[in-house]
Amino acid sequence: MNKICKQYISDVKNLFPIIGKNEKRYIKGLETELHNYCIEENITDKKELCQKYGMPNEILNNYYRNVSIDDIIKKIRIMKYIKRLTATILILGMVITSIYIWHSYAEYRIAKDQEVVIYEDFIE
Repeated sequence: MNKICKQYISDVKNLFPIIGKNEKRYIKGLETELHNYCIEENITDKKELCQKYGMPNEILNNYYRNVSIDDIIKKIRIMKYIKRLTATILILGMVITSIYIWHSYAEYRIAKDQEVVIYEDFIE
């Protein structure tokens, strides 16, 4: 696959808000079709691909016209829960790390205060 086709596919992938199993299958089919077209027509410019297939946002619009709204809403809700779970885990990790650092520092200060110091006094 040449560089122009890869760039075009990359542009299409970047526009998808959520990439699930169906989206991957759609992109894979589009990628195969573009690869064959680029070889047959010897495409040298991205504009030629855009004239044949349309702009990447048009491809995204065509995909979502064929997908039910319920599936899109379900995926958006799932992503919302995943983002919330990730944020919660990160916040808990930061809190636990902060507590561990504070506790370690407190132990360090106690150990430093209890440091054994040996003095040698010479009496003449």
